Amino acid sequence: MPSSSSMAAYTHRRRWRPPTNQLDLEFWTFSLLALSYMFCWIISLSEAITKLVAFTSITYGILMAFAVAHLLGRVVGMAVIVIAVLYTTGMFAHAIAEHRQHTGSDTAADALLTKKLTTEQMQREELRRLPFIVLGAYSLFVFGCTAWLVFTEMGSISTATVIIVLAEVSIGTCFISYLWSILLSVGLLHDTFVSHDTIVFKAGSYSIALYFLAFLLIAMFESKLLGLSVLLLIPMAMAGFLGYVVAVYSHYKSLRGSLNPLNY
Repeated sequence: MPSSSSMAAYTHRRRWRPPTNQLDLEFWTFSLLALSYMFCWIISLSEAITKLVAFTSITYGILMAFAVAHLLGRVVGMAVIVIAVLYTTGMFAHAIAEHRQHTGSDTAADALLTKKLTTEQMQREELRRLPFIVLGAYSLFVFGCTAWLVFTEMGSISTATVIIVLAEVSIGTCFISYLWSILLSVGLLHDTFVSHDTIVFKAGSYSIALYFLAFLLIAMFESKLLGLSVLLLIPMAMAGFLGYVVAVYSHYKSLRGSLNPLNY
């Protein structure tokens, strides 16, 4: 039977402690400030996303990140807070799109209503379910591989391991957001929001260049915090773009439904 002193010592060791590593502190501070900033703008701009939904979604991600950081280690906790930031970024971009549509600044959905589709675009409309199924399965595969890589390193306390894991999470989420953005922009919005060349070539090229810059900052200039910030900002930009595209398509569907309520 363990003594009360040994139980107290065990409880003391298991009690949650804030990160003491300077890099961890700065990364968590940046993430929490970004989440708070985006939350304020989401509840100010969005009509579809209520205050309760925004609050519960964001706080759930934060609490989950702190919980897994305590139970499974700093690596998994930082990976979860990255996912929470990316999800909130998508909500933030969705709120911006709603506001611009309400003020009339964004007319992509209206342009799609009056756009005459080509034969190739009509074929895309007929076969659009298959790309969604394939990309959905591939997304689950990539997220599963990323989660496996994160959990294999969950006991590590090395800063180098943290950087490698966060880079894997960043690249995986950015790539999936990039593919979904292409599918929605080209397959559903038919280049009315952004052109095929812009999303496929320019966005991809800029992302690769920024990843090269991030690794350069970390490896050669030993600026770990700045490099991690770039690693986080790249998938944030892609997730934000995806959230905006989803809002445009949702607005188009609501407009088409109001014009053709019986055939929608």
